[in-house]
Amino acid sequence: MNKTLSNLDRVTAAVSLAAASASFLISSATAQETTDDVLSLEAFILEETGGAGEGDLLQNSRPIGSVFLGEQSALDTPRSVTVLTPEAMKQFAVKDFSDLDRVGAGMTRPNIFGLPGLPFMRGNNAGVYYNGMRRIANQNETPTSFGSLDAMDLVKGPAPAQLGPTNAGGYANFIPKSPYFDQRRGSVEFTLGSYDFYNTKVDIGGPMMIGDKPMAYRVSITNQQADSYYDAVRNDYISVYAAAKAKLTPKLSFYSGFEYYDFKSNENAGWNRVTQDLIDNGNYIIGEMDPNTVSAVYNGTADPGLLMNQVDIAYATGYDPNLAIVVREADFLAAYPNLGGAAAFATPVYYNGDLFGYKYTPEYFANGGTALTRKIEGNQVLSDPSDYADSTTFLWFADLVYHADSGSTITAKTFFESLETRKLSSYGFAHDSDSWAVEEKLSVDSSLELGGVDVSLQYGADVRYTYNNDANDFGVEPFNRRDVSSSDIPAWSYVYTGPLYDWDPTSVGLPGWFVGGSQSKLTQLGAFAQFKAGFGEKFSLFGGARVERADFSYTSTAKEFPATPSWTDGDTDYVNWSINPVFKPASWISFYGAIQGGTAFEPGQTGGAASGEGNFLEAPFYEGGVKVSSADGKFFASFAAYQYEKTSLSLNVTGVDTNAYEAEGYEFELTWAPTDNFTIVGNIGELEARYVDRYPFATYPFYNAENVALYSGAIQYSWDARVVGESTGRYANNPEGIRSGYPQMSWNLFAVYNFDNGFGLGVGPSYKEDFWLDNERTLKLPDSLVWNANVFYKTDSYEVFLRLNNFTDEDYFIGSSFAPTMIVTKAKPFEAQLSLKVKF
Repeated sequence: MNKTLSNLDRVTAAVSLAAASASFLISSATAQETTDDVLSLEAFILEETGGAGEGDLLQNSRPIGSVFLGEQSALDTPRSVTVLTPEAMKQFAVKDFSDLDRVGAGMTRPNIFGLPGLPFMRGNNAGVYYNGMRRIANQNETPTSFGSLDAMDLVKGPAPAQLGPTNAGGYANFIPKSPYFDQRRGSVEFTLGSYDFYNTKVDIGGPMMIGDKPMAYRVSITNQQADSYYDAVRNDYISVYAAAKAKLTPKLSFYSGFEYYDFKSNENAGWNRVTQDLIDNGNYIIGEMDPNTVSAVYNGTADPGLLMNQVDIAYATGYDPNLAIVVREADFLAAYPNLGGAAAFATPVYYNGDLFGYKYTPEYFANGGTALTRKIEGNQVLSDPSDYADSTTFLWFADLVYHADSGSTITAKTFFESLETRKLSSYGFAHDSDSWAVEEKLSVDSSLELGGVDVSLQYGADVRYTYNNDANDFGVEPFNRRDVSSSDIPAWSYVYTGPLYDWDPTSVGLPGWFVGGSQSKLTQLGAFAQFKAGFGEKFSLFGGARVERADFSYTSTAKEFPATPSWTDGDTDYVNWSINPVFKPASWISFYGAIQGGTAFEPGQTGGAASGEGNFLEAPFYEGGVKVSSADGKFFASFAAYQYEKTSLSLNVTGVDTNAYEAEGYEFELTWAPTDNFTIVGNIGELEARYVDRYPFATYPFYNAENVALYSGAIQYSWDARVVGESTGRYANNPEGIRSGYPQMSWNLFAVYNFDNGFGLGVGPSYKEDFWLDNERTLKLPDSLVWNANVFYKTDSYEVFLRLNNFTDEDYFIGSSFAPTMIVTKAKPFEAQLSLKVKF
């Protein structure tokens, strides 16, 4: 493949970086004695074994190592963090990022076409790190695999200095499954559930010796074959993970692992033809497009040339009959058996000489006609059995850690990831993307005393390279064209897209054919330093800074088109810094503040594409809060209030900042174990996010059933009336620019009781207030109270776990982060899953 590396070349580059780091560290250790340090090995094994437990539901059940230097307790960490242990992930049924909304405050779940590649925190996309290294940005490419992680930290707000810039809302840090040094452990787990859900997981690991060097390994394989509640939407995947740790010398240790993740499914856009009546009552506007819009050139499917009218243009130029819905003859005659009155103004449509149905016209509605509807269920979504959204992810990490005689610790971390996606949605979208990234980080941790003040230091540097090659085809993407109330998908609602032409414009020769996309190369070179200064027992200060340079190249041509693309080069420099004071008037309470200035990095939604300086955003951040831990850690509570902004480092050609954004809110989280058998977890959060300069791109709002009926065949793009603060026009109901698509207030409560005989029960509700689906505030989704429960039985040899999701069968909805005026998703009703885990 031109202009990119083969998989072998990519891995070779990553291994070369790791080898360089290893040479540096091992050369530093040449003076080490070869005699085993028994005490050092015992301490190492004990420490590693302690990190392998399942933990509990308490926030301070383990230290936090993904915010500032070293590991800090939750009480001493001056940021809002939600800690997820393996036990917490099991109790809350956290399988992907869409499940996080029932776990912590500030977590929401807008639908990104059913493929949750990123978490969503504090009203914005969040970043993802793996073992402290940034993953490729993956907004809706594939669900990010959870098959290789033991636990997770959810950190609110921008990343600190040592991690590098990511999205402003926050980030999730994955903690990989760690090898077992104390004894061999293994398990096989089978899960079956509603909608033909089958999942098998094998996990095994244990200690071994390589000569006289202690080593441990861990292997985990997960395979899933599953339908879903939604029609023609599967969720099949396999995850293969392996890792090893070794004590190479008494002062040098090594940790490395990889995951291969292969995902097979298709996108789930949800319901189309959205009206308030559909949301409130399930009444869906029926009908199909004019069958005479097909073209032999496109194998009898829709002719894109007839669909290119944008809705705002259609309104300006008048009614276009190619865009209106046609109701089949039988359905229309059932509503109007005499074809009198308003029905006389509907246009008869003939196909192959026969009367096919009747087409909506403006005159039909002007004379009192109404759009015909039919009741539908939430599973009837915009999907097609022939669609696919397949992807393959591979990641590899390696850590070398050297403990010097001086007391300093030197760490070299290497990370490599590749992501390939292939998509086709027959309503008019296709995607073909290849991305890969490699990063090397070298850091030094040390401590010293300055004038009676204990100071911990970390400093280092890192380099990262990201390549993205993205082809897409969505020149004709009319969401509303297809009638999802019918199981039949006629040819005139099928829109040909890129893969059907083999992505080769030189061999197509078809009118209206379109392929878009880009290629980008991004190199980031950063240096960072951070500290913790302890001024006695009551006051400490965290701080840090990062200086980074980014060099990027970008071309608007995808794949190999043309063979020698024209690249645009550029660069930018920026500084991130933070100051975080902590005041502890007593050992059980801390007050903290966080002030952070600098840059967020928000690449394109497909594989980390960087098109220039506009992907880098100034993101000042402020947070203050209080944390309480008492009863020997059995009680933990935190309260945080925050505010952040983000603005582009560069403006577009009109001088308007399309990314200017601000958010503020508060969060309260509580974990309490009043007895050894009983634990309560609760949280509440409220936020308000606003667009500062202008609204983002969005599909055109139809407002009512009449416009849905008249313009469903159109491409619903619009660029008008988007300036924040206007009191008239499209956003007259939302002049303050409040972001929609998710609830602004939500709370969760969950209680778990473990009986002495091995049985246990967990139960609790999740509440979300009503919220606007679209920024125009024309469509509102109702509030909801969803109850979930677990019943389980545990012994040393096996576990049985029954999960009951939404067992009260609450009707509720998930908002959309794209095309919110066109699509909405009804959440799943009651479903159950039963797991049997056998341990050996």
